Amino acid sequence: MFWVITYDAEMKVRTIIEIARGTYAGVMVNLPALFSAILASGCDRFMVAHNHPSDNPRPTAADKKLTASIMDQANALGLYFENHFIVTPSGKFTDFAAAGLMVPAPYHSDGRSAAAASHEEDLCPD
Repeated sequence: MFWVITYDAEMKVRTIIEIARGTYAGVMVNLPALFSAILASGCDRFMVAHNHPSDNPRPTAADKKLTASIMDQANALGLYFENHFIVTPSGKFTDFAAAGLMVPAPYHSDGRSAAAASHEEDLCPD
């Protein structure tokens, strides 16, 4: 299974949405469906999680590629993608940010993501 968790600036969870169900061998994540769910939540901050029924929390090449694709799209939309977790039935997990497998986009002091602030600055010349 693959979930998206959205939350507000005060780190209050607003939605937990199952985006996809897979098989023992993998899950196909539809990025337009993922981002539609995030945008419909009204939140600009999110993380994703999925399970590895094999009990091996090690990210696959496909997991890493998906994370990079989500990060690219989130940056383009001015959304803050905080983390990606892989969880297993026995409680093992991988935290992508802590493992150095992704670098979340920084926030400005006013809470906007760097991508959103950059886009707004482009739209609002002095």
